Amino acid sequence: MATDENEWLTVARMVEEYPWPEGTLYGWRHQGKGPPSVRAGRKVLYRRSDVERWLQEQAAKERAARVS
Repeated sequence: MATDENEWLTVARMVEEYPWPEGTLYGWRHQGKGPPSVRAGRKVLYRRSDVERWLQEQAAKERAARVS
């Protein structure tokens, strides 16, 4: 399935595609953690490319922590 890196994902779509519960996403947003997000009216949106970049950064941090 081809994906558009600039596609905006709603919280519901994030829950479908990634292993995070809705509450975790809202908690991360409130705490300033997790993938970057924006509010558009009443919706919270995530750009797919930002989510993928954030995941890669988390994996790199985890690898670096194991090495040190």
